[in-house]
Amino acid sequence: MSAPDDQERRRPPPAWDELLRRIVELSTVERDLRTALRRVAELVVAATGADCCFVHVVDHEHRELVLMGATPEEFDRLAGSIRLSLGEGVSGWVAAQARSTLVPDKWSDPRYRYIPALRGEDFSSLASVPLLRPPRRVVGVLNIHARRVGHFQEEDLPRLEEVAGLLAGIVENAVLYDQLQRREAELEQFVAKTVELQELERRRIAADLHDGVGQRLVSALYHLEAARADVGGSSAEALLATADGLLRAALSDTRAAIGGLRPPVLDDLGLGPALESLARSVGGEFDVVLHVTPVQAPPHVETALYRIAQELLQNVVKHASATMVEVNLEHADRALALEVADDGRGFDPDAAPSQLRYGLAGIRERVELLGGTLQVTSRPTQGTRVRVSLPLAGTDAAGGSPTADLLPEHRGLTGLPGAVPDSAGGAPGVVP
Repeated sequence: MSAPDDQERRRPPPAWDELLRRIVELSTVERDLRTALRRVAELVVAATGADCCFVHVVDHEHRELVLMGATPEEFDRLAGSIRLSLGEGVSGWVAAQARSTLVPDKWSDPRYRYIPALRGEDFSSLASVPLLRPPRRVVGVLNIHARRVGHFQEEDLPRLEEVAGLLAGIVENAVLYDQLQRREAELEQFVAKTVELQELERRRIAADLHDGVGQRLVSALYHLEAARADVGGSSAEALLATADGLLRAALSDTRAAIGGLRPPVLDDLGLGPALESLARSVGGEFDVVLHVTPVQAPPHVETALYRIAQELLQNVVKHASATMVEVNLEHADRALALEVADDGRGFDPDAAPSQLRYGLAGIRERVELLGGTLQVTSRPTQGTRVRVSLPLAGTDAAGGSPTADLLPEHRGLTGLPGAVPDSAGGAPGVVP
């Protein structure tokens, strides 16, 4: 009775060389990851006599495996919606251990996890192989399923690992290509936003000069002409005094416009003293508590943080009715962090005054252009805390943990940006 069973288990040897050749050929022409994974799954099923194939890719951000390609088509339509935590199920175990495994009968394997959408009841055996990139970085898992128990043999694993090695290269190249496209798109948006902000700033300066300096100079010119026409007359002295006042005011406006382009105090004293000077001159009816760590940063970072602090303090003056404001500047995780907190009335972000919303939107746009993060925590009667963090040039402000040997960065695959937690409340700073 054993002979028929042996014959049933026997199958033609896969055409491994042809399979590898076709995968290599595919890797040179197909840039879309989803399409490439689906086609590789089809090739593997055809070569091994299996019934279905799943390709899972590691989502580093959420520490999960995501189904990204499969055959037959009914399973491929589930790509992106099937997720397994690392260590969960046979695939999760393979990803966590970076080891291949053969499961002759998955119903007797405690690692197996049943997923109704993948109709696990239709399949009995499976081979699961990690997609490895040097030095043993897991970028995904290749799962091949068959209806018959014991369909896969131990001698299949080394060849499947060769397939997985080629597939890992396709995954990594596709991710890099996707990241390059996203970076190019982000660069285009950055350039467009920069030009737009420059144009808005030019318009603001032009309006300031026209409405302020320009009007004062024109008025002073009229008074001087009138005084010249009345030389020796009774009104000449008054006209000259008025012209003198207008010219002095125009000079003050000119200095303010220059300071609006680049505050001189930043060049003279640096960011910390500039923030202290700003806090003293803001003019609100509240006490300001400062804790400023001496820092050195690129000029554009210093200017951005100064402008942001200026906008935030003006918001406090206009909207908060606060009695105390904290301004903190510190090094934090290879970045500069500015925090402005008040004990004022607070606000509901969804119902904030339009002027406040626009101000915060401008701050957020400035922060995003510089690759930073903005956190706003506020509730009615509970005050407001705003924290801005800008990365220092030439450093990785993210400060990720050293786990990339297992799980490379694949945010481009899933399009799931990381959430930014609320800033933790801090103790009041020191009064300078």
